[in-house]
Order: sequence, then structure tokens, then C-alpha cells
Amino acid sequence: MLDMILRALSQPSTYAGLSGMAGAIGLSAPEFQALAAVAATLFGAVAVFVNERGA
Repeated sequence: MLDMILRALSQPSTYAGLSGMAGAIGLSAPEFQALAAVAATLFGAVAVFVNERGA
């Protein structure tokens, strides 16, 4: 599941979709940027501790 999420986060279309959803629920650009920064930090921290397949 985490692999799927990390792969999706590497695609530019994911961010386009997330920004569209954020606009639809009423988040402003600064709020979306703050949430994206928090999410990037969390996923980055998880990636540090999760072993890659075959490693």
C-alpha cells in the first residue's frame, strides 16, 4: 500500500488532482501548500524507515 502511495506521489498528475480536490472543498492555495508540505514530510520520514523490496 505504501509503495502505491509513494508511486502516486511521484506523478505530477497526482498533485494536479489533489489541488483540484482542495479547491473543491474550499482550501486556499496557502492552506493547500501547508498540507502538501506536511504530507511530503510524513511520507519522506516513512520512506526513510521502510525497506525497499529486494533489499
